[in-house]
Amino acid sequence: MREKMDFLWLKATSKMRNFWEDFKHEEKGAAEIVAIVLIIVIVVAVAFIFKDKIMDMVNNTMNKATDFTNETLNGNKPQNGAGNGIGGWIIRL
Repeated sequence: MREKMDFLWLKATSKMRNFWEDFKHEEKGAAEIVAIVLIIVIVVAVAFIFKDKIMDMVNNTMNKATDFTNETLNGNKPQNGAGNGIGGWIIRL
């Protein structure tokens, strides 16, 4: 059993070493990494620029969900058209 475990360990480390060596020498991999990092930087920059609008949208959505849940649990019909579709179906149960 121990020999089998040793063999599997050596095989795994060899594959990782080969993967790492191929990764270091392949230019395509480096270009893809740069592209991914650039996309992440752009997404973070856009999120920072629109931070207030995103927070308002999330807070508004969470407040609506909380209000709907509270009204549903209290047995009241939700206001402002909430209760159509699935919400109305839940209330009718």
